Amino acid sequence: PADTFFGAPYIDSDEWRESPLPHRHVHGGFRDTDTNFTFYFPTEDSYDGRLFHPLEGAHAGHEDAFGGPMGDVIGGLTLISRLGGYMVESNSGHIGDDTDPRGGEDPTLYGHRASVETARFSKHVAAQIYGAPPHHAYVWGGSGGGRRSPLCLEYGTGVYDGALPFMGGGEIAAHGVTTLMKGAQVMAFASMFNVQRLLRHQAAGVIDATRPGGSGDPYAGLTTHQREELANLYQLGYPRGDEFMIFSPMGQIWLWSSIADRLAAEDAEYFTAFWTQPGYVGHDAPDALADDILDVTTTVSRVVTGRELLTDPAYAGPEFGGLRVMASLMSAGPDLPMAIEVEGLGDGYRLGSGLQLVSGKAKGRQLYCMGHAGDLLSADGVAEANLLRFRDVEVGDEIHVDNRRFLAFCYYY
Repeated sequence: PADTFFGAPYIDSDEWRESPLPHRHVHGGFRDTDTNFTFYFPTEDSYDGRLFHPLEGAHAGHEDAFGGPMGDVIGGLTLISRLGGYMVESNSGHIGDDTDPRGGEDPTLYGHRASVETARFSKHVAAQIYGAPPHHAYVWGGSGGGRRSPLCLEYGTGVYDGALPFMGGGEIAAHGVTTLMKGAQVMAFASMFNVQRLLRHQAAGVIDATRPGGSGDPYAGLTTHQREELANLYQLGYPRGDEFMIFSPMGQIWLWSSIADRLAAEDAEYFTAFWTQPGYVGHDAPDALADDILDVTTTVSRVVTGRELLTDPAYAGPEFGGLRVMASLMSAGPDLPMAIEVEGLGDGYRLGSGLQLVSGKAKGRQLYCMGHAGDLLSADGVAEANLLRFRDVEVGDEIHVDNRRFLAFCYYY
């Protein structure tokens, strides 16, 4: 490898696959690192000398995201083969939402170096398969991939010929900066989550008002506080006409689960002051939050895998539709326990709630609610919690469900 951080590349799987189209499927990694990769080489008659490297959104962490349903949705091997290329995937230097033990918190490793080294090695393999390396290489991605793809082009000298970022956001830093970049999305998402919470029963009217033929007044029928929060969201740049996205969440809540622990540690004073000090909504206007507060210790009544969500008739109803979609897109595999059923939560607001196991083998694990249907809660977390989810959780284990931190975050902007 050109980058001395990476050990020798290895291949642990090299096989022919027929789906989603005939291709040679190569999986491997770099020794002494957590960097893994997958290469997808279509047949020679469809190859025209191009490399395409899609980057996973969010923090990445999976080297097979575009080889499955996600690729079908936003562009995978079928699209890339039609464009005369082979596909490269990397986990961007880390497994799941954890960090590389040697790499630590180095943002350059996850931001571009692991991806660049993967693409560089893929050219060596492609030359052996097709007789020559690709003459053009492209990197692209949305959200987190939209942040990282320009870095790959900028710092991967001689590896890529173009980049196509979309939905990236964030500040633009000078060349050579190696510190973490600020994400502009944090404040905007806090406001959006709050509107999602406050207006969940008025969603249809807000959406209809801004559609063609609508009244044009999304504030009609709202309380003063609801109007203020919706106006704040618009002032932060949310586009009128896209209100349906506020109330049709897919992966957006992941942002909260990925930063909740860090925010609580770095800005602990805010999360305490929000409820106790004048000048904060939690102290000054408790009625805006009272009906939504959850602070309950209860027990797990069932642990549910992604496969069960997709196949068990008990979860076939429309109320489970969002959870089934998320289960179908999970890169971690269908047998990971991604959800639990609990008893006696009451009527509080579930999305974003902290879920901390307080007994059993998983005692102490902190997760956050990513989706729900009644008392069925799916969850995610950071580092080891992201990799394990509800693994080792058993029926009867106690769990503390507390959404006060999330409710405070809703006003963090």
